[in-house]
Amino acid sequence: MDGRRAALRGARAATVAVPAAFLVLFFGYPFGTILARGLTPHGGFDVPLDVLTAASTLEILWFTIWQAAASTALTLVLGVPLAWVLARFEFRGRALARALVLVPFVLPTIVVATAFLALLP
Repeated sequence: MDGRRAALRGARAATVAVPAAFLVLFFGYPFGTILARGLTPHGGFDVPLDVLTAASTLEILWFTIWQAAASTALTLVLGVPLAWVLARFEFRGRALARALVLVPFVLPTIVVATAFLALLP
């Protein structure tokens, strides 16, 4: 019985090891090589550090953080009360309000579908 359990454990290990080795070989190694060559031209981290500490990069980073914070705050200020009203009350136009709230979630799918249709002859 112990030999059978050991064989079962070995089979389970192989079931995990084979896909893991495949991923490392065909994804991890090329990705790591490209990343190492891109970040360390001539063996140093000077270029990435220069890019990350450049004034224009810091301005873009600050704008991105500011815009994300403002979008989050605006979404909370508008979304939480609207969700509360939609969940608690029955009123005329409720279905329209719910539909308008769902548009941003459906729209990316429609845009992708339209793009694919535009690509087809």
